[in-house]
Amino acid sequence: MAKIMQLIRSAEAAISRDLASGLDVELSADPIPLPDLLSRNTDAVARFLDGLNGAKLRLEADIASRTEELRQTEIAIAAYEAAQTIIQKGREGGNG
Repeated sequence: MAKIMQLIRSAEAAISRDLASGLDVELSADPIPLPDLLSRNTDAVARFLDGLNGAKLRLEADIASRTEELRQTEIAIAAYEAAQTIIQKGREGGNG
């Protein structure tokens, strides 16, 4: 950002000098090259995306693990509910 501001100030100073000397200013339509800034931004975005993709993979693995844990818990609940029902019926049948 500081380099952009410096370029803007330099351009403004050059335009002011040219206008003050009475010369016509011809502005170029070519973009101002900012390889350092673009390179840094490209690298920053790439690092951020790598971090997000890593976080996504960790979350997917955690979700898969938790889903399996939930499935096994539900199976255990069903088994113990069935056992409880059998025990309850056994008590009722044994008392009668």
